[in-house]
Amino acid sequence: MARWPAASHPVIQQLHYANLATHLSQGNEWMIVYSYAFAVLLLMLQIHCLAHAPIDERYMQAV
Repeated sequence: MARWPAASHPVIQQLHYANLATHLSQGNEWMIVYSYAFAVLLLMLQIHCLAHAPIDERYMQAV
């Protein structure tokens, strides 16, 4: 299976880490749990959508 570049998008990771750092500084443990749950749900949604997405021929040639 080819690696999909959008699955680990740096902007999404950066926003998630920024939210996590904010919640850590506030000492709010439940928001940390919610942040991780939301990130896992987003990852599952991305995998689900990419599994059903048509594969572009230009992308396959680039790989």
